[in-house]
Amino acid sequence: VYDDLKNTISKIKLYKTGYMGLLNKDGFVLSHPKFTIKDNIKTIVNGALKSTWDKIINNSSKLGLVNYKFRGKDKIMGFYKLDNGWILQGMPVVSEIFEPLVQVKKLSIILVIVFILISSIVGYIISKFIVKSVLQVNEVAKDLANGDGDLTKRIDVLTHDEIGEMSDNLNSFLDNLHKTISDINDVNQNLVASSEELSASSNQLVGSSNQLLGHVSNSADLSSNVKDQAQ
Repeated sequence: VYDDLKNTISKIKLYKTGYMGLLNKDGFVLSHPKFTIKDNIKTIVNGALKSTWDKIINNSSKLGLVNYKFRGKDKIMGFYKLDNGWILQGMPVVSEIFEPLVQVKKLSIILVIVFILISSIVGYIISKFIVKSVLQVNEVAKDLANGDGDLTKRIDVLTHDEIGEMSDNLNSFLDNLHKTISDINDVNQNLVASSEELSASSNQLVGSSNQLLGHVSNSADLSSNVKDQAQ
C-alpha cells in the first residue's frame, strides 16, 4: 500500500513545478521528489522548514494551508493529516497559481489601451468632421453677410447630428435663395427686353409723326401756291 501511495504521489504535478509529498508523524520524508526517506522536514535546508512543520503540527484541523518560502520562491503547502498520523502535502508555487490571473490582467491592460486609442482616433475624426462643418457654415454665412456670397456653394453634410441638420437646412436656404434670385433676374431681363421694344416703338411713332408733319407742311405749301395762282 505504501509503495502504491508513493508511486501515485510521485506522479502528481501541481501546476508547472509544484509537487506532492508525504511525511510521517515525526516529520521524516516518506515521499518527496527532492528529498529521501532519511531527511526530516525539521532539519533539511538548515532547518528552513521547521517553522512550517510547527504550524502544521500545532494546527488542530486535519486540513489546512501554510504559506512559506523555499529556495527563494513563495509557496503554499496544503496538508491533510491521515488517520495513521502521516501527513499528505501539496506544494504549488504561488506565482504559478496566479499566473492565469496575471495573464488576464495583462490582457485587460492591453484591451484598455487599445480601447483608449480607438476612442481617441474616433473622437478625433468626429471632431474633425464637426469642425470642418462649422467652418464651412461660417464661411458661407460670412460670404452672405458681406454681400458677395457664391450662391452655388454648398456645405458638405458630413454628419447626421445637429451640425449636419443645420448644414442641410442652410443648403436648402441657399437653394431657395438662388432660385428666387434667378427668377428675379429672369423677370429683370424680360423687363429690359420689353423696355427696349417699347423704346423702339416710341422711335417708330416719333418717325411717323415727323413724316405726317412733313406731309401736312407740304400740303399747306401746295394750298398756298394754288391760291396765289388763282389770284
